[in-house]
Amino acid sequence: MSKRATKKGQQAKKARKVSVPQNAEKKGLSTGSKVVVAAFAVILALSMMLPSLAGLFGGGDSSASPTTIEDIDSRYGEIAEPLEKKVAADPTDMESVLELGRAYMNWGYNISYLASVDDETLHANELFSKAIQMFDSYLASNPEDAGQVKVDRALCLLYAGETSNARTALETITAEDPDNAVAWANLGLVCEISGDTEAARTAYSAAIEHDPDNAQGAKSYASSRLLALNTSGSSSEGLSSTLRDLSDT
Repeated sequence: MSKRATKKGQQAKKARKVSVPQNAEKKGLSTGSKVVVAAFAVILALSMMLPSLAGLFGGGDSSASPTTIEDIDSRYGEIAEPLEKKVAADPTDMESVLELGRAYMNWGYNISYLASVDDETLHANELFSKAIQMFDSYLASNPEDAGQVKVDRALCLLYAGETSNARTALETITAEDPDNAVAWANLGLVCEISGDTEAARTAYSAAIEHDPDNAQGAKSYASSRLLALNTSGSSSEGLSSTLRDLSDT
């Protein structure tokens, strides 16, 4: 084995040996929910595009997609390590703080998609917790893009299976910033996940209203979901049923 391969193997092992907070929970997305959430990944990550596994590992070659958690840990470990050093050296480097938060978020998202046992779900949720900590540090600096980062923070809660908390966070964002079309679109999805289709319709309509030119992609997504909800009850019922167990309400 080459020295490079050995180093990657060591990084993977190091990344997997994470300390889990005492209050960490094992809940996460069910297998069925992961598939559906992945299908909605574009809107879930409208505020910061999550790289696909294929794109991250092979420049769009689907055959290069990782098949193990170790592969993901190794790749994201390489991304996060220099950022962690930058933040440790200068906690006021908000650009690095935000970049690290998004690296943790992407890392956790991809781990959660492949997670099949409790330890892997805990690993993903710890990464989401780390992402939230970075986002909170960044938000404390009162950045101009606070609304966008708040949405990212809420999505970490959703990916971790904390649907009601994600909904509360998104409702707060839309109350404080009614023009945030991305927040409205994501709130619509969370409401659908919770089975509250009327609230979902309201949120999707608001997303369309505040993104009339589809500059953020919120209008096209919200329009497609409204059409699905309004065309037939079976469409909305199917989505809500598939995702029901993701809700913690």
